[in-house]
Amino acid sequence: MAPELIGRDPEIAAVESLLAGIGDGGGSLLVLGDPGIGKSALAAVASRRATDRGMRVLACAGVPGEAHLSFAGLHQLLRPVLAEASGLPRGQQDALLTALGVGEGVSAALPLVGLAALELLAAGAGRAPVLVIAEDVHWLDSSTCEVLAFVSRRLGADPIGLVGTAREAELEDNPLAGAGLAELRLGPLDPAAAAALLDATAVRDPVVRQRVLEQAAGNPLALVELPTAASQDYSRGALPGWIPLTRRLEEAFASRLPGLPAVTFAALLAAALDEGDALAEVLAAASLVEGAPVSVGDLAEAVAAGLAEVDGPSVRFRHPLVRSAVCEAAGPAARASACPTGPPPQITSIGGAAITSRKTSAMPPQTMPVASPRTACSVR
Repeated sequence: MAPELIGRDPEIAAVESLLAGIGDGGGSLLVLGDPGIGKSALAAVASRRATDRGMRVLACAGVPGEAHLSFAGLHQLLRPVLAEASGLPRGQQDALLTALGVGEGVSAALPLVGLAALELLAAGAGRAPVLVIAEDVHWLDSSTCEVLAFVSRRLGADPIGLVGTAREAELEDNPLAGAGLAELRLGPLDPAAAAALLDATAVRDPVVRQRVLEQAAGNPLALVELPTAASQDYSRGALPGWIPLTRRLEEAFASRLPGLPAVTFAALLAAALDEGDALAEVLAAASLVEGAPVSVGDLAEAVAAGLAEVDGPSVRFRHPLVRSAVCEAAGPAARASACPTGPPPQITSIGGAAITSRKTSAMPPQTMPVASPRTACSVR
């Protein structure tokens, strides 16, 4: 029988251990990892195995568009069992239903809503153990996270389990980060597992296979999604320094780019176009583009967002596909909008970094067109 997840036997064992102990008093697990690393796949394994054990599974998932809506995640989680809220004490029932927008009472304090949610889950667990799965908690509204943190600290008395998934770099001050949940960090697949997962996609060309392995760097989503894009590029005659991202990969690796300051994106773009990782070269290139000094401090937000790492004299992307995401964010339309009149800006090579200069009047010997990083650029 093929494994449920290639290369994740220890992580599946951790999930199985959690499920086995729920009947003796509950437990919790917060699965942390980078985009595309397999958090949702592991949550799906937990859901299937819990169902096979006769547990009731209740789930919710955070989405950016609902992060500002109070109790949006809790409504999604408890909607299948809201009819059972009639069995709660009147005060708890009113507090919960009002918080979820299906009651007409006065808004109650958050601890009372948390207590009502816990009692509702406990009532259901009296009939069959319950597993709560909360995916992408970094995108869940704060009220839901407060309730889940409240519940997670009180799981010892009832057969209730909680599995959450999150991008650690985006948890920040999320209540669940400090709720005492056991943590399971997912890292990249080892080389053998990565190769096995890629080979399951039937990539036959050795050049494409090696390129995908390098760019995916053990990321399961990339190993599944990149082969098609890489094969299409290769069929056109060459593989560029970066492989175009699929929609899912773009969502995973480019989601934090739009909120960055222009100067930070300029520095990231210089790093993406540089053949090495010399911080001084990248800052010099970005400074020329910006027309003002760019310092290592301008990379702080990119580092905090988990996009890049600064290590002494070097700057590196946390994952090769962040480089691709930065380049993808810079398409032909952005190039055109960067120079609405006159000839396009020009590119100069400084220490291997391709950078745009609006001040040059003649194109240097080794140049290529590129858009200003203020509006993003694409170099293939």
